[in-house]
Amino acid sequence: MLKVEPEAGGEAVLFESIVICEYLEDAYHEPNIHPVNPLMRTAKASDLRKKLERFEAILSGEPYFAGAIFSMVDAATALVFRYFDILGDDIPHDFFNGLPRVTRWRQALGERPSVRDAAVADYAVRFRAHLKDHQALLAVS
Repeated sequence: MLKVEPEAGGEAVLFESIVICEYLEDAYHEPNIHPVNPLMRTAKASDLRKKLERFEAILSGEPYFAGAIFSMVDAATALVFRYFDILGDDIPHDFFNGLPRVTRWRQALGERPSVRDAAVADYAVRFRAHLKDHQALLAVS
């Protein structure tokens, strides 16, 4: 959570990590959080796939990263997986193809009550509105 003071006065609270990062990127231009070159941003999709492949090699048949125990890795990764759940079939991605352990892990995290209930009921609607308001470009390679 980050409290900011908009130019119009008052106070705004940013609660979503991506929104906070975008705010910091816009408010403080150095150092850049996102690559300046748009092609480098697209290359990040390939980097993400490579990271998922490393997870695939490490994960066991247990539901969580550390096996049967929910850990900080699970909590952080669940937030990333939530974006894929929200975006669903709206973007052509195949990040999870051929990654059965990652797919099971993602599903187990999404079904966990503490993860599922961590966001407000209309989170997906708010997230999509945020993307639209910021004219976000979703690109994959």
